[in-house]
Amino acid sequence: MIVAKLGGSVLRGAGDYERCAQLAAGLKARVVVVSAMKGVTDSLLEAAKLRDARLLEGALERMREAAAELGASREAERWIERCRRAFEAYVERGSPQLLDEVLATGERVSSALLAKALERLGVGAVSLDGGEAGVVTDDWFGEARPLFDECYARLRGRPRPS
Repeated sequence: MIVAKLGGSVLRGAGDYERCAQLAAGLKARVVVVSAMKGVTDSLLEAAKLRDARLLEGALERMREAAAELGASREAERWIERCRRAFEAYVERGSPQLLDEVLATGERVSSALLAKALERLGVGAVSLDGGEAGVVTDDWFGEARPLFDECYARLRGRPRPS
């Protein structure tokens, strides 16, 4: 299986997702792993450290704008609302698990945006976060490591685009 990785340094807005989708469509990769847009994870982390909802909203708005341009608002909003709830709970409890949930939002939204950009090119795509794709980790939140045997077993049965 060929896996392609698109880093956040090349993802700044909707146009970058369109360019990356064109690149990915020409590859023989069956799986494309995508990072969060440049700076988003850092912004989410800063918002969480400072427990500042205004900083959080700034990062979320950036993702919303790219999603709207790509026609992926519904898909992005699913993760954005989940992030907001996790952030509110994190502010109250400070749990590393909740922080991981907040920080994963950039990659989750990014995956949805790339899938939408691929669909717009007529390329079948399924957006999955790590858990949906079958990735299983230990419970060391903030420093989790994959449990490879469990991951391999789960990945074999995941959906594939048509």
